Amino acid sequence: MEQARKDCYHLLVKPVNLASANLAEDITNLLVQSNLDGMILPPPLCDDPAILQALVSSGKPFARISPSISTDIGLPVEISDYEAAKQMTMKLIQLGHTSIGFVTGRQGTETTRRWLDGFLSAMKDANLTVPDNFILEGTYEYRSGLDAGESLLKLAQRPTAIFASHDEMAAGLIAAAHKSGLSVPEELSTAGFDDSVIATVVWPQLTTVRQPIKEMAAAAVDMVTKQCRGQTKDEATARKLPIDLIMRESTALKS
Repeated sequence: MEQARKDCYHLLVKPVNLASANLAEDITNLLVQSNLDGMILPPPLCDDPAILQALVSSGKPFARISPSISTDIGLPVEISDYEAAKQMTMKLIQLGHTSIGFVTGRQGTETTRRWLDGFLSAMKDANLTVPDNFILEGTYEYRSGLDAGESLLKLAQRPTAIFASHDEMAAGLIAAAHKSGLSVPEELSTAGFDDSVIATVVWPQLTTVRQPIKEMAAAAVDMVTKQCRGQTKDEATARKLPIDLIMRESTALKS
C-alpha cells in the first residue's frame, strides 16, 4: 500500500476462494469489472496455471511473489530459497552441529525442493551424512512441526539441531523439545524460516531466515506500475532480494 501510494496508484485487496472451481474466471472478471491496470499474485495464486493463463490472455501486467513454477511468466519477485537454506544449514554446522534434521514443506512443490537441495548441499560440502529418517515432511503448520519434533527426538541417535522450513513448524519443534525434557538450545538447537511474528513470541526466541516480505511486496508493486506506465517487461526487470540470518536464543554452540 505504501509503494502504491508513492507510485500514485490505488491498491485494491481482494480475497478469493482458493477452493472455487471458477477461480480463474473470477480473477478475469475482477480484472474487467474493476478496470484494473495490473495485478499482484501472492502464493499460492502465483502458481495456479489457469490464473496465469487468464492473466497472460488479458494482456495486463502482473507480478508474482515467490513463484515456484514458470518464473518466465509475469514479473517474479523472489529470494533464493536454495541459498537461504544452505546458509542457515552452514551456520548450524559452524556452531558445531554434525547431526542436523530437516523438516520440509509440502512435498511436490518447487520451493520445498529448493529448500531441501540447499540443506543437502551444505551437508555434503561439510562431508556430513543425513540419515533418511532425519528428513520429515511438514505442512507449514505448528502441529506438523510438533509431530516431526516428537518423531526426531525419539530416535536412538537423534539430531542435535533441527532446521524447519517455516517458523510455525520451528515453534512446534521447540514445544516437542520441552515435552521431551530437552533444553533449547543447550541440548537441541532449532532454526526456522520467515522471521514471522511467532519467531519472537516463542521461548527461547527463534533463530530464523528473514524473508524480506515488505520489500518483496513493494518491489512487486513497483514492477507492475512501471509496466502500467509503458515500460517493457525487460525494463521492469524481475527482482531477487537478499535474505538475512537472524540469530536468536534457539541456537547455540554444540556442547
